[in-house]
Amino acid sequence: MMAHVTFRPRAERDIDEVYLYLGKQSSDLAVKFLQQVEFTTAALAQSPDLGIRYCSVHDRITDIRVYRIRRFPNHLVFYRSVENGIEVLRLLHGARDIESLFDSGSIQ
Repeated sequence: MMAHVTFRPRAERDIDEVYLYLGKQSSDLAVKFLQQVEFTTAALAQSPDLGIRYCSVHDRITDIRVYRIRRFPNHLVFYRSVENGIEVLRLLHGARDIESLFDSGSIQ
């Protein structure tokens, strides 16, 4: 059975924003980013335990994992395991204040 990757709307916007940002520097770089997002999320769907559990100060956040995008190590994919694959919640630059995004509820 094929593993499935589902992207939350906010994750899709995150990817679009990074793509547009990188595209201003180089269209090739932006395309490579999309390819690596696809490669990384497909690998995670096959083996969801590759990512580490995201430790948050928020008790309600217990099932989220995080993993670096291949060849773009500053970009992190936040996801959770679901039946037959993963659900991508966000794709964020590691320099962002991620806990504040959890505070605002924009991760889940």
